[in-house]
Amino acid sequence: MTLHNQSHESAAFEQERTRLVGEITQELGQLIANVNLLNRNLETIITIGQDFEQLSQLWQSFHTSPFQEQLQQELLRLEEAESVATVEIHERASPVDGE
Repeated sequence: MTLHNQSHESAAFEQERTRLVGEITQELGQLIANVNLLNRNLETIITIGQDFEQLSQLWQSFHTSPFQEQLQQELLRLEEAESVATVEIHERASPVDGE
């Protein structure tokens, strides 16, 4: 190879390298901008979620009202009565040994 060919290849290499470094720099800049946008969006989502936490606590306080506790006690009483009635029906339907 001649000196002229080597310098031409070196210049072409430097040009390509400079072009690629420029592209990489530009793409990294875009990546950083997108990551920053994602970060802002995540912070917004977290803030909205925290706002819903307060609303959730308010609804939970309505849900656990004394009226709700009375309804649960009544439901338990009805379930117990149903269970007793079921046992009585089975006892009446079952033949007694020795009869």
